[in-house]
Amino acid sequence: MPKILILFLLNLFPALTLLSQINGRIVDINTNSGLEGANIVSENGEATSSGKDGYFQISGTGLQKKLTISFIGYETRSFEFSESDSILLFALRPLTQNIDEVLITATGFPTEMLRSTASITAITGDKFDSHANIVLNDLINQVPGVYMSGGTYSTNRITIRGIGSRSPYASNRIRASFDDIPLTTGDGSTSIEDIDMSFIGRAEVLKGPSSAVYGSGMGGSIRMYPVNPEKKGLSMQAGLETASFGSNRFFARAGYKNDKEEILLSFARAHSEGYRQNNTYNRNSLFVKGSEYFRKSTLSFTLLYTGLEAGIPSSLSKADYVNTPAIAAPTWLAVKGFEQYQKIVSGVNYEFRLNKKMSSKTLLFGVYNDPFESRPFNILDESSFSSGIREQFQFSFKYLKIIAGGEVFNEKYSSKIFRTLMGIQDSLQAYNRESRFYFNTFALGKAVLFERLTIEAGLNANHLSYSLRDVFNADTTDYSGSHTYKLVVSPRLALNYSLSPGLNIHASAGHGFSAPSAEETLLPDGQVNKNLKPETGINYEAGLRGILLKKYVEFDLSLYHIDLRNLLVTKRISDEIFYGVNAGRTSHSGIELLLKINALPYTKKEIAEVSFTTGIFTSLNRFRDFTDNGVNYTGNKLPGIPASSVNAEFRAVKSQKLEMILTYQYTGRQFLDDANSGIYNGWQTLNIYSSYSIKSLHGKLNAKIYGGVRNIFNEKYAGMILVNASSFGASLPRYYYPGLPRNFYAGLSLEF
Repeated sequence: MPKILILFLLNLFPALTLLSQINGRIVDINTNSGLEGANIVSENGEATSSGKDGYFQISGTGLQKKLTISFIGYETRSFEFSESDSILLFALRPLTQNIDEVLITATGFPTEMLRSTASITAITGDKFDSHANIVLNDLINQVPGVYMSGGTYSTNRITIRGIGSRSPYASNRIRASFDDIPLTTGDGSTSIEDIDMSFIGRAEVLKGPSSAVYGSGMGGSIRMYPVNPEKKGLSMQAGLETASFGSNRFFARAGYKNDKEEILLSFARAHSEGYRQNNTYNRNSLFVKGSEYFRKSTLSFTLLYTGLEAGIPSSLSKADYVNTPAIAAPTWLAVKGFEQYQKIVSGVNYEFRLNKKMSSKTLLFGVYNDPFESRPFNILDESSFSSGIREQFQFSFKYLKIIAGGEVFNEKYSSKIFRTLMGIQDSLQAYNRESRFYFNTFALGKAVLFERLTIEAGLNANHLSYSLRDVFNADTTDYSGSHTYKLVVSPRLALNYSLSPGLNIHASAGHGFSAPSAEETLLPDGQVNKNLKPETGINYEAGLRGILLKKYVEFDLSLYHIDLRNLLVTKRISDEIFYGVNAGRTSHSGIELLLKINALPYTKKEIAEVSFTTGIFTSLNRFRDFTDNGVNYTGNKLPGIPASSVNAEFRAVKSQKLEMILTYQYTGRQFLDDANSGIYNGWQTLNIYSSYSIKSLHGKLNAKIYGGVRNIFNEKYAGMILVNASSFGASLPRYYYPGLPRNFYAGLSLEF
């Protein structure tokens, strides 16, 4: 008997040595989120599926050198590799997805769109390819409930559900990030228009207060994910576009990827002579990202550089807007007003998976910005550096997931104001340094009950403080001071219930807040206004998402109501000088609908696709309690918010080669001021885009030729409204930033 056992073990040993085990993870190429339920098949027919967060193990005889991976809504791909007994990362690219296939991450938990508890819209990679422009306005405006108005390429304002419309020249009251790195400054200002579209692979827009997840941000949040190398080995891509008004864009990128690491280097340049006087625009951008994948962890770094210089034509009076829209405001033209800055966004992200139930993510980030602006009334020289750390832990159980962590953010801000002599810098008038600090801690929980019901709960506690140092006391008065806001606690409760396969309802209630900006905190005499409070509000919403008629029809319908208190109102004391006060209470109610109709069967998508998508938004935004300078505006509608909007797209694709897209945008009327004494009527534009893709026989070189016309019918419209513009002296109020007339573009992109 012992002899037989020995012989058996001797024969078994060679077989055991041939057995190999592959440990891997399946992720979305744009978000790096794990894909649970992907199918994995080895060369010898061994099969398995990925588990939580996309992790899997597969065994077979001998060294496995090839795996074929498929997942609904993603390209099926085969991966070759040369190493075993190690963790391997496999990234899949999403197809043009239906609502049930879109994976979103903005709520903290990666989940399918259909099962999401929030009002959220994903902008997939194919959209960035076919709607490429110098800035993101056209693409962002396709999201119902979101309005990105544009005065120039460098002057934009984003409002979400009417929140942020009172910000004069920039986006406020929202949160934004790029590869998880915060783009929002310590005072709540956000700029996303200077990120070149060739750097972005995907974006998610979360509508409504997101404070339970991200802290300050009454309107919502915009999360952008960078492009990543798609194929193993070395790949290169370049594109060139020329357009009306002396405009052109160029980008080039190179990437390298293997089983363990990947790196991407990309450069982009955008230039325009401008439609208006004093309207030139120059932007140079550099993006670098690298990742190293280990058995239980991932280490990645991100670096984004932007150098910009742009003329400022400013807004126009109604007479000039109607008769001579191409001119610049005379005062800005006289001094050749401009802005310029260099910005560096950087971050290091470390993810560690202790076991199947516990993981952590650590983000270290830093943002440097050095703006300079020459204006008719003075010259502003600023600089800021922010740094911080965000740490979160995730615990996964059978029916429950928990995320808990904290974020520390510190920003050093400096501003110098100089007297101007017709655009020439003169004597120093003011010099202030400000330190902004916030800390927030958060906890989120997600429970899946009865397979149909998902419940999410979150809580965020935010501490915010700032201090001002008056370095230059020209009038011998020192306005230095500091202020700490009361702790703000923001809860959120949400649910999603599956009524039937392909039909889900969701509902939520969440608290949000927005801190005042630096300019709003300073009174006209330069003192810190310690009585100023953050805006706070509660968002109630309910929605229905579904897919009908064998995926021929899909829709996303949301109804919401926001009750906002301590409204921050801009008070103007001169043409360009303003400060903030808390002035009352507002309400924001609306309906959002995203509808897509597929004219051809979903199974024919690889051969041909014909679809019609429309985003419809209507809202009612009122002052519930608002008195300013003794005038009661209670009951009036909030200015600067379109009453309704429609964004429609007709898309036809044949064999993934020939593509044509028609886009239509309608923006409803909006009031110009708090008194509702001025109205700007609605406007509409129609655009067309077409492209033809060519692929070489061996797939080594792909080319795409494209072109289009924007504003086909040459509609005259205002791309941005300056709310509550005042008239000083004999000048008329300047409400209007003219939009672009009919313009053309054409381009070529190559992929090696």
